[in-house]
Amino acid sequence: MKEELHRKVTAIGSLPHREVSEAMKLIAGNLEHVPHWPQLPYRSSKEGFINQYLNPMLEQELISFREGKIFFNDSEPGWEKKIMGYYEKVLKVQETESGYDVFAFPREAAAGFYEFLENPVTGPATRMVKGQVSGPLSVGLQITDSKGNPSFYNEQLREITVKTLALNAAWQIKKLEQLDYPVMIFMDDPGIYSYGTSSYVGLDKGDVQDSLEEIALAVKKEGAVAGMHSCAGVDWSIPLEIQLDVVNFDAYDYFTSMLVYVDNLVSFFEKGGILAWGMVPTSDSIEGEDSSSLLKLLEERMDTLSEKGVSLEKLKEQMILTPSCGAGTLSEEQAQKVYRVLGEMGRGLETIIK
Repeated sequence: MKEELHRKVTAIGSLPHREVSEAMKLIAGNLEHVPHWPQLPYRSSKEGFINQYLNPMLEQELISFREGKIFFNDSEPGWEKKIMGYYEKVLKVQETESGYDVFAFPREAAAGFYEFLENPVTGPATRMVKGQVSGPLSVGLQITDSKGNPSFYNEQLREITVKTLALNAAWQIKKLEQLDYPVMIFMDDPGIYSYGTSSYVGLDKGDVQDSLEEIALAVKKEGAVAGMHSCAGVDWSIPLEIQLDVVNFDAYDYFTSMLVYVDNLVSFFEKGGILAWGMVPTSDSIEGEDSSSLLKLLEERMDTLSEKGVSLEKLKEQMILTPSCGAGTLSEEQAQKVYRVLGEMGRGLETIIK
């Protein structure tokens, strides 16, 4: 199934539109092979990168909002009873493989998801459809415990978060499969950039990898393709070493960050992994680029990795093109250019892949 993705284009998820129909038109017009449902944070705070996935924990009163911050209610009376009740729901879904709606988006938190299901933009060229879920480290650093510490450091709270995200991903897959195409789910985890920095010296690489892998395995268990996106120059050994099918990196601004992990990349390719090149900048840099300039840059950067010992054949075959990050922070005009250029690059890939 992964081979269906080779040399295709897709995008990360977020768009700046307030009107769902306009976002869908943009996706339909440029992502003919692998369309995604649009995350639209400007429509509502409930559609924010973190908030969108929190409803199951909110309903069980495991988390609360205060002064714009999100925290676990782990110091309140009755916490252990609430935890036990939540785990019972998790185990019931896992054991019976039913009742996944408990971990669904509410409609008001994911208008683009429901529109994608009800008025799909798939067509004759569609090979796969894509969903996305926030990554466990990003969520675990944003939600704190009751004392204000990042919840990712707390094993119990981290486990709650990971299982919530994993079951949301499984629910998405079951819904998206109704469109009669294979499904890919990306974990979007920019928080990985924190690993190895002085502000987060307590982060354990094993904990980060285990959290990502639990969600990836939940995706693969459902028969879907598991991918991960992170922007900036992160430690790429983290995703390349675990059981992911696709790893997406910002190949425009942070290409050199991948050069340190050539050995990991070689092993990843040998296992059939796909490298997703975030070649279309989601910043003001898009104003000075077009498909020709970015295809030329892509070719140069493939050659650079080849000179470092990565198979050029695999680089040209086991690849996807994406924007460098989500387009949700751009203007609508810039987002339109990002997607247009991305689509043009996909159609022009044969000029550099011979």
